[in-house]
Amino acid sequence: MLIRTKRQSGFSLIEIAVVLVILTILLAVVAVPLATQVNQRRISETKLALDNAQKALLGFVASNGRLPCPATDGTGATVNSLGDEAFASGSSAADGICAKFVGFFPAVALGVNPVDAEGFMVDGWGIKQNRLRYAVWGSTSIPDYPFTKTNGLQNRMNDFTPSTKKLIFVCQAAPTGAPLASPNVNTTTNICGSAVKLTDKSPAVIFSLGSNAATGGTGVDELHNVNQDFVFVSHDPTPAGSAPGEFDDIVTWISLNTLFDRMLQAGKLP
Repeated sequence: MLIRTKRQSGFSLIEIAVVLVILTILLAVVAVPLATQVNQRRISETKLALDNAQKALLGFVASNGRLPCPATDGTGATVNSLGDEAFASGSSAADGICAKFVGFFPAVALGVNPVDAEGFMVDGWGIKQNRLRYAVWGSTSIPDYPFTKTNGLQNRMNDFTPSTKKLIFVCQAAPTGAPLASPNVNTTTNICGSAVKLTDKSPAVIFSLGSNAATGGTGVDELHNVNQDFVFVSHDPTPAGSAPGEFDDIVTWISLNTLFDRMLQAGKLP
């Protein structure tokens, strides 16, 4: 007599394992382009934020005849200015002495969004470490802090006519040698050295620390952008393991000619 056995329904462990492997591969294939798309969107949002910040600075100049001081976040013996510009103790726009000349973008003073819970403007990544950074030239090699003092440039126009006069540098690679004291730039030397010099006459720089802001970049070029001097680095992104190390900072600046042109249009210069 033949005994028929009932075939068990369902999947074997081997079949389930094969399906899981296939799903893992498919998810990996989809996730990489998706992560790239998200990162590109954040980069685009950051560039838009930097563009809006730059326009806001020029609007502030047209209204006030000066650039704002950077905001401070309470670190490095500063108070938390909550996104407003921060002057040194006892100072104001009357003398133009900032608490820090390299700090954060003063979004509250300029009425720019988006900002975080403390009033700091953020880039496309939107976290505390991704607050937009801002530097305004304030070296005493030209007296009276003319860029941040009310009507300071009206009295110091002749100080910017020599072709050798330098302001903030932006280089395509980090200069070698000892770091500069802050805030100071040698007024005759090409600080960029052998690196390509993008500008040496910028009164103000705005920048984002990019996607690795939370962990902190370790490449020499990224480290140079946070060392509190008046020399910055800007170039295309490079991955970790490349010669200069990882770099994803996004840097923009205002030229001296653009600043003067806006002030002339607004009647803030003679």
